[in-house]
Amino acid sequence: MNSHTEAFSPSTLDDREAGPSNQKQRNSIQALFKCEILKISDSVYEIHKPSRAKSWMDILFFHDLYLRKCPHAHLSTWTSKCDDSLLWPKKWLADDYPDTRILCISFDASIQKDDKNGRMDMYLVVENLLQKLIIAGVGQYNPMLLIGHGLGGLVIKKLCLDSFSCANRDGDQQAKAFFKSIEGIFYYGTPHQGGSFSYPVAEELNLDAGDLVKCVKLLNTNLARWNHEFENLRKNHGSKWKFGGLGETLPTKLGDGVSVIVVPEASCRGGQNFIMVEEDHNSICKPRDKKSINYLHLTKLIDEISTSTVRKQPIPDDRQILPQKFVKPSKCLEDIKEKLKKHSCLALWGMGGIGKTTISKVVFNDLHHDFKFTLFKENVKLLQRGEKELEGILLADVHHNGRKPGRLTLNDLKAEDILVVLDDVEKDCHTKFICTLQEICSSKSRFILTSRDKQILTRLDDVSIVAVEVLDPQNSEKLFQSYAFSEDKVDMQNATNIPE
Repeated sequence: MNSHTEAFSPSTLDDREAGPSNQKQRNSIQALFKCEILKISDSVYEIHKPSRAKSWMDILFFHDLYLRKCPHAHLSTWTSKCDDSLLWPKKWLADDYPDTRILCISFDASIQKDDKNGRMDMYLVVENLLQKLIIAGVGQYNPMLLIGHGLGGLVIKKLCLDSFSCANRDGDQQAKAFFKSIEGIFYYGTPHQGGSFSYPVAEELNLDAGDLVKCVKLLNTNLARWNHEFENLRKNHGSKWKFGGLGETLPTKLGDGVSVIVVPEASCRGGQNFIMVEEDHNSICKPRDKKSINYLHLTKLIDEISTSTVRKQPIPDDRQILPQKFVKPSKCLEDIKEKLKKHSCLALWGMGGIGKTTISKVVFNDLHHDFKFTLFKENVKLLQRGEKELEGILLADVHHNGRKPGRLTLNDLKAEDILVVLDDVEKDCHTKFICTLQEICSSKSRFILTSRDKQILTRLDDVSIVAVEVLDPQNSEKLFQSYAFSEDKVDMQNATNIPE
């Protein structure tokens, strides 16, 4: 079978093996890593996020056990059966559900134990993943769908148990948010009752079995306990959860003429909406196309979650309130956006009352969805503080995905993308704060300032200064009419600037 994720084959992932098949696998892997993928941490990889609106759901993919070192299992597990270089969650799922955030999760799941691999048991793996996922903001704002192949499904169940335990035993609010965000779980060939193959194959190949392999042994007492605890958790606290799953009916080829059913039906049945499909253990999570049952059964679950989940997102806390009556900044807004494509910093300069603050609010409201962190601070000139105190005040108003996350430090913003607006800048400490953010934040970050003092704006790096002009007679008349004759319809759609 043409797949570089045949987790139990003794030769599939051996980079030393020569031949055209192995070279094709390496080429496919290289193609995968050329995809636009954001590495949030060693464990969390973002393969898709909405281009504009906030995502309504996080979809997470957890891989299975693998033989020998496999740093790309989080990606190669989820390729199409017909094209090893096509990452179907990124291509197909993102096309069908563009307003979701899709992540691939990586963890040490090596069958073979050596100095670097296969040394973490289920407790350590899940403890590490839960921490990494929370740091990445997963499960803190959006509903979640958790999808697991093989052992990945067991990792998901343990994540549910541990997040609930941390929330109730330790009072961990982030773990509580994670647990409450779980909406659904989907299993691809998960050995809920253990498997009869993975542990013996390690012995047969004379390998020192990794600690995770022991979790899927038949009659494993820990696995039996976790299943019992998970079932109680589902009944008492997970009644809203929706499930789906697939089991394999075809044997998996292992080489040397040996073929076995890796996860028998009695072990892989778990939860509602479970069906058996004509796939082996490797191909069960590799649909040929969008019409394949192993793709359609997953999308059916997503549609059910979509129907039952309120998808209307609350208005973000960082959205700015605009004046009830103002002239829409059509051309001016277009010019500002073009300048922000070329410069990381844009400064609106002009006399008081000319419209700088309102323009900055309009621009902020239009762009803030594209940034992980945001900050809008009005009347900065009123902050008569030293640099450190000013820094603390401004950081206290930083939002994460539209919500205040609690106290942040500059270190929390390192390499992150942020949109910042400082209104009415007039001191060096204001511009120094922006320069500091320009140095530590990602190159995608953007900074907007307003000021009456053009000289202080010139001290900024990579800045484009825009002179805000007064309304021309035609637009001034429109604005006057909107106040004087409020019941009349006044066309206010084509102004080039707007008032404060």
